[in-house]
Amino acid sequence: MKSTTILFFVFFCVRISAQTSSASIAGNIRDAQDAAVSTASVTITEQSKNVSTVTKADESGRFVFPQLAPGKYDLFVESPGFKKSERKDIELLANDKISVGTITMDVGAVTE
Repeated sequence: MKSTTILFFVFFCVRISAQTSSASIAGNIRDAQDAAVSTASVTITEQSKNVSTVTKADESGRFVFPQLAPGKYDLFVESPGFKKSERKDIELLANDKISVGTITMDVGAVTE
């Protein structure tokens, strides 16, 4: 009886730990001429906890935040020579894989 209970407990714990509740957000950053903005810095901030994570775009202008907790996020993109761009109120549920699509950067100062 004890070995059956232990086996059930071990199996149950392994099944619970294998489940995930993280999600991801990805996108692509381009300029007005549709060229990749590989110098872009992308910051994502979880609204309720005010926790931020930063990543860089790759040489193709792509970025991904692969392991985010469910919540509501704001996304900010900055790159030298371009105006700051943002997307607000991105709702992320457990196991979501959201693409914010292409973010087009306008030429200008980051402060604009």
